[in-house]
Amino acid sequence: MCKVQELVEFYFEGKEFHSFGNLTSKEWNNLFYKLIGRYLRQFRA
Repeated sequence: MCKVQELVEFYFEGKEFHSFGNLTSKEWNNLFYKLIGRYLRQFRA
């Protein structure tokens, strides 16, 4: 695992999302993955 991934995991662990409450870093990762995928499909990138 690279340094950036370690920092991101540490930063997002337990952070609150306004709609879902506190999320784990894995849940944040899934949320970002789906959001970015949606934008890429929307703009056909």
